[in-house]
Amino acid sequence: MTNTEPAAAPHRPPAQALVDFAISQSRAVFYISALEKYEGEHGPDAPRHFVSNNMKDIIGYEQDLFYDDREFGYSLMHPDDLDSYMKMLAKLKETGKAYETYRMRSASGDWLWFRDEVRLLPRDGNRPHECVGCMVEVTAEKETELALRRTQAFNYAIVEASQQGIVSVNVRGMIVGFNPSAEALFGHSLDAVLGKPVADLIVPEHLRGRHHDGFTRCVETGESSLIGQKIETEALHADGHLIPVELAFSRIEIDGDTQFVAEIRDISERVEADQRSQRAVQLLQDAVDSLPHGFSVLDKEGDYAVCNRAFAQIYGLEPEQLVGLNRADMIHLLTEKVESVAGEAIDGPESLTEALTQTLGAPVEVKLRSGDWWQVTRQKTSDGGIAALCSDITTLKAAEEAASNSNAFILSLMNACPLPFGMTRLDDGFVIYESPASKQLFQRGLDGKPAHAISNFKSPRQREVYVEILKRDGFVDDFQIEALRADGSEFPASLTARLVEFEGEEVIVFATDDLTRQHEIEAEMARQQEALYQSEKLSALGELLAGIAHELNNPLSVLVGQALMLSETAVDAKTRERAEKIGSAADRCARIVKAFLAMARQQPTRSAETEINELVEGALEMTAYALRSSDVTVQLQLSDELPVIHGDPDQLRQVLINLLVNAQHALEEVEGERKLKISTRYLKRSREVVLKVKDNGPGVSVDMQRRIFEPLFTTKEVGIGTGIGLAL
Repeated sequence: MTNTEPAAAPHRPPAQALVDFAISQSRAVFYISALEKYEGEHGPDAPRHFVSNNMKDIIGYEQDLFYDDREFGYSLMHPDDLDSYMKMLAKLKETGKAYETYRMRSASGDWLWFRDEVRLLPRDGNRPHECVGCMVEVTAEKETELALRRTQAFNYAIVEASQQGIVSVNVRGMIVGFNPSAEALFGHSLDAVLGKPVADLIVPEHLRGRHHDGFTRCVETGESSLIGQKIETEALHADGHLIPVELAFSRIEIDGDTQFVAEIRDISERVEADQRSQRAVQLLQDAVDSLPHGFSVLDKEGDYAVCNRAFAQIYGLEPEQLVGLNRADMIHLLTEKVESVAGEAIDGPESLTEALTQTLGAPVEVKLRSGDWWQVTRQKTSDGGIAALCSDITTLKAAEEAASNSNAFILSLMNACPLPFGMTRLDDGFVIYESPASKQLFQRGLDGKPAHAISNFKSPRQREVYVEILKRDGFVDDFQIEALRADGSEFPASLTARLVEFEGEEVIVFATDDLTRQHEIEAEMARQQEALYQSEKLSALGELLAGIAHELNNPLSVLVGQALMLSETAVDAKTRERAEKIGSAADRCARIVKAFLAMARQQPTRSAETEINELVEGALEMTAYALRSSDVTVQLQLSDELPVIHGDPDQLRQVLINLLVNAQHALEEVEGERKLKISTRYLKRSREVVLKVKDNGPGVSVDMQRRIFEPLFTTKEVGIGTGIGLAL
């Protein structure tokens, strides 16, 4: 007779109920399923179907849903994982045991990761092939793996974006890292240098001996005067020419492995001054799959009523050997394996029993003396017993430690980098990370508040152009801006940046080069070039003036003499007056010639003890008539405490006379009172004697100030000034 009622859940004996209760307290889901589709619904040959009742606690679906629809579990699987799971089941008849990791969607809509261990059950009569599985949620472990990958991506982005040449070598001096900037700097490709001695490739021959001695000492003793310092030295290019470089050298330890990292900057042209000295970190291997998990049930007398093979192996026994034994008789075996429970050290069976009793009802981490880790969950059963689940979390703990160590290592590398660099969000400029050198450059982070790189730009438009180029090209090289520090001070800077993706958003990896020193050097070079130009001009002009003076001197002497003779022998006043005019004009020409000769002469200075006040008085005597004729009032403020100086009195007197005559000519343009003030004083602190000549004339315009000391340059009319006085 056909039974039309729906199939009921299989009858579970008391021992099975006890197992169900133990399972319900764990994060492991157990199930039994047929490997092939079964047409009938009832009878002794119908396939068994079982899902542990903790499925609802883990993924949120009632247990009955899996009994009513045997395909329900497959419908929850991620489409990308279902095919590989079905293939694993198809091979189970041959292998007998298999492992698979896949995702299932919980009732809340989240995807949870499970590691599933499936075993083939012995075939019973005509029953279909059946398997038993143990699904353990490993979502946290998977998320840790993703965190490690993000750390790798971050490290790779930093190294690849660096504009500094980064070379890594092992303790044998062999190259193990050579970033793109190093390839561009030295002309070698990465494939050509890996595993090659660094000394043969980039260390000049004349420095190899010193490099070998220093490197050997550093490897053997761990000491080096170069570590943590910036040095300037030379490096060898692939084509044989030497490159002046700035080198920052550091030593790092990774799991006992020593490596040396050099950050190398080409300082021959002072370009691309920033970036990070990074090397790719060798991370720990992926978490090991398919680690066993064990469970057990103690009755109220403390005897093991149920246990699986994974749990029994903890004691080195088979399940049938452990069942029936009392935990008190086995605790000493467990004590030999356990180092600590919840961080508390175990020193004997009593302390282990007490620690397990205190942690009853909550998951607790247990560290074994072998170095492995368990997560143990112990719950009371309804009959007064205890159900325990032991999950091996060694891989998870190792991954957490690896992520922590990797992040700490990368952070220590970046914090030790002497270059100003960082990472900001593209949209709002929020500073995700900034090296200490960059914080110091921009004077940021002292108040602990979040920073935004937008404040780096004096001009908002420069920031807009900067972002537009990054969006268009993905990179920016030598983008020069007027930068701002946190205190509002400005400085010229050059930005080099790369646009990368980090944790699902676009970010800018940037490096900043302070151009203040470079601009100062350029300004000094321009000043020296101008000084050299003026010196060359004066030298050429001196030669020209000397030639002209010598050529005019003799004819003028004859002209002066003849004019004097004509004046003395003239028989009438008219002829005598003409002779005097000729002599006056010739005398003026002679004075101009004498000034030319003074400008052109290259005689050594005659140094002698000189009284400045006496020079002032002497110069005034020579110019007194001209000053009085121009109605100039002279005011003297001469200090009585002047020491004697050493100098050329003739040249000093000539300079002072030229200044006085120049002041006289300037004051002739003044309507009203004309004043000329001459003062001297002694500065004791700097041991300087100061002479000042000041008038109330019209002064010199800004445009003219740069030229007033040029020979032959004058603002006077033709025939009045020669442009020699101030130049001399």
